[in-house]
Amino acid sequence: SIVHMKRSSENFIETMNICLLPLGLLAIMSGQYVAESATLASAPITAFALCITGVMLMTLSFVGCFGTAADSRGILRIYALFTGVLAIFMMSMGMGTLAVADRAKREIVAKWEEIRLVLPPTFDGKYDKAQFAIFVEGNLYLMGYACLVYGFVIFMLCHAARVLRVQLKLMSRNDQEGVDASLLATQQI
Repeated sequence: SIVHMKRSSENFIETMNICLLPLGLLAIMSGQYVAESATLASAPITAFALCITGVMLMTLSFVGCFGTAADSRGILRIYALFTGVLAIFMMSMGMGTLAVADRAKREIVAKWEEIRLVLPPTFDGKYDKAQFAIFVEGNLYLMGYACLVYGFVIFMLCHAARVLRVQLKLMSRNDQEGVDASLLATQQI
């Protein structure tokens, strides 16, 4: 029935968005940590990117929760658009990361002497080429699979928002038909 489908879509969107809020906070805190530690020259750019990602995740979570709480088809349309774009982006980044993981390992082996110079002295892999290559390859695979999983979850949020929009439209249409029928009945009396 329409009510059960509507409620299940609302519950899914709200639950997933509440779970995304801590991830947004974690990204912001990670950005702050990277900015404060600043061990590499690219630290400010990385910190900024992490903070922007966190703010975007939190904003998206609030928009999704507000759209379901207010039963607003317009807000849900915006939410579905942004989650759809984000899902495509995350999945393509995941596939791209998985595709370049082996190449990155080969590049590390080929350019080890140049790479080794920019590694911090406290990093254990600075003196072991094989350990560093395994470290980078493992992290690339981890990030690739994580992006694919997050992309799929965000795609499910997009789909749930679209389903909820359709259910709200059907409910408003049914309410309008009920109002029209009651007006017709009062006019005939």
